[in-house]
Formats: sequence, C-alpha cells, structure tokens
Amino acid sequence: MGRPSCDLDEYLDWQERLESFNASGLEIDVFCLKEGVSRSTFYRWKDRLREGVPESMTVERGTRSGRVS
Repeated sequence: MGRPSCDLDEYLDWQERLESFNASGLEIDVFCLKEGVSRSTFYRWKDRLREGVPESMTVERGTRSGRVS
C-alpha cells in the first residue's frame, strides 16, 4: 500500500509555502524546521512545482465544480 496521491489543495498549499520561503530570506534548514517539514520533502515539492501546478489537476477541479475552463 503506497502513499495517497496528492490533491490540488496540497499542491496549492505547497505553492504558498515555497513562495513564503522565497520571501523569507531564511536558510532552507531553518525554514524547514520552522514549517515542520524535512529537507527531502521540501526539495521534492520544489521539484514538483518547478513548472507550476499540473494543468490536469486544475482542469479536474474545474470539471468537478461544474466549471469548464
């Protein structure tokens, strides 16, 4: 049994967290300690979000809520 897949809310939360890191001026170790996340998790999300939230996730959210992009 693997880890549950990520949903759009988790991507958006991490996008905000990474923007907060960029604005903070903190070193990665200090920021991760403050946020309660490991360095490996931080880098994994930084890599995932390098090109933004996957379009397939935003389209899926729009379709579920009745909006079509």
